[in-house]
Amino acid sequence: QEQANWMAALLEVTFGGLRREGVSDPEIVVKGGALLDVSPHLQIAPAIGAGVNVDEGGVQGLAEAEFNFIFMHGGYVGGGLGWWDFNDSARDDWTVLVHAGFPLTRNIHKQAKLLVVIEVRLFGGQFDNISNNYQYGAGFRWAFR
Repeated sequence: QEQANWMAALLEVTFGGLRREGVSDPEIVVKGGALLDVSPHLQIAPAIGAGVNVDEGGVQGLAEAEFNFIFMHGGYVGGGLGWWDFNDSARDDWTVLVHAGFPLTRNIHKQAKLLVVIEVRLFGGQFDNISNNYQYGAGFRWAFR
């Protein structure tokens, strides 16, 4: 019998909004990385990607480390720490990520392959002004197992 995969590649695409310093713009976030199943209920996912400002065309680089609690045969809730806009030293900031994913398809081991996801990021340098400094989105995550 084939063993369940403890490691997989991930690709995630979300659409939402970015509000920084009082300016709101629609944002697409694309990121890729690895899913590392540490235990049946704990997953670590380092990832790198970019946020693309749909209105103005700007691109913000991002890097994150996610820590996810796995449930429902691959669904998850989790959090993480990241670095947003690392390609712009005047605007870069660390972030706190809160997110969840719910499986739409699974492999033969009942591990999630395609998930619908929601996420919110808060910018660490602006915790005293959260209402004007956040990013949110919803979309899909593919786990290549």
